[in-house]
Amino acid sequence: LLLNRVCEGQAAAPAERMRDLMYRAFTCCSRGPKLGAPEDEVAAEVALSAYSLQSFKAHPQNVNGMRVLADRDQLVTCSDIIKVFAMGGGEGGGCSELASLEGHERDVRTIAACESLGLLFSASRDCSLVYWDISSPSDPAQYRMRAKLANLHQLIITALAPNPALSALLSGSRDSTIRLLDIESQSCLHSITTPRNLVTDIVWVGQSAQFVQTSEDKQLYLWDSRQMTQPAHVFPRKSWIQTHCHVSSDERLCVSSSNGFDGQGCEVSLWDLRAQKLQKEFRSHSQTVHACEFYPGSSSHFVSVSNDSTVSKWSVDAATPVDTKRPPTYSGLVSLAIGPAEQVFVGAVSGDVYSIKF
Repeated sequence: LLLNRVCEGQAAAPAERMRDLMYRAFTCCSRGPKLGAPEDEVAAEVALSAYSLQSFKAHPQNVNGMRVLADRDQLVTCSDIIKVFAMGGGEGGGCSELASLEGHERDVRTIAACESLGLLFSASRDCSLVYWDISSPSDPAQYRMRAKLANLHQLIITALAPNPALSALLSGSRDSTIRLLDIESQSCLHSITTPRNLVTDIVWVGQSAQFVQTSEDKQLYLWDSRQMTQPAHVFPRKSWIQTHCHVSSDERLCVSSSNGFDGQGCEVSLWDLRAQKLQKEFRSHSQTVHACEFYPGSSSHFVSVSNDSTVSKWSVDAATPVDTKRPPTYSGLVSLAIGPAEQVFVGAVSGDVYSIKF
């Protein structure tokens, strides 16, 4: 009976979605009686996957990072190589591939862009930083490598962030070092190494000279790029590794995500950058939260993605998600980018990218 309810109206669904729906139905049936869950609750859990979305295969393995190039309606993804897609240019409103960029010896871990300068930056497990010339927005096939800085760090480069003035670029690594590079000359302006500060992510605080940074040492750091001899502030240590961070449009709030498993850890933390304190924790994920990001121009709503294969939309004023979606995949969700019109792109361990609108 439950299978009939789940599959009703899904006859034309892709095979992968049908397998996923059936698997979830059997899972719910097997555990429902043990939990004493009513039929409506079981049906509601199965219905979590039954919604409209677009998806496409971007890479054969992990989608490590994504960036939306909003001015040219393009999505850039990275894994073993970098790929450029036209948003809404594929079948059914999905994404169509425009170009592939190869220049690293190992898989690409993170990407950043300065659209107005016609530059894309990528960093890899090979410890190198590559400048890409993307000055031909109408013809991505002409995107080319402009420069390669080998051995910029001693270990994997995990974070890149151009400053608001587009004059400098921050890089962070598992070697516990943050570097500030002059974009034009490619020279290092500042470098700071903090013991045990294995960098996981970096983001600038709006248009200011400050930036925040997360680390495997479970802390969130606030820095001033004009004085990088020591952090401007170090927030209280969390119990779990901080995997990602993002700052609200009003430059007041920062969200950071935690690793974890079986519901331990797995939270998103909301920090008040002006009061310099932890404001709130958001919990609903059951596995590592790999990324969290405010909607463009927003200080009230953000999105999180997790290894538990769910995507949640949150309000900073509520303790529970505004909405949660589960794309039809068994894979963990590891990367996130938000485009125009609140279009959410989510990258999976399987190499798939899902486009969702809440």
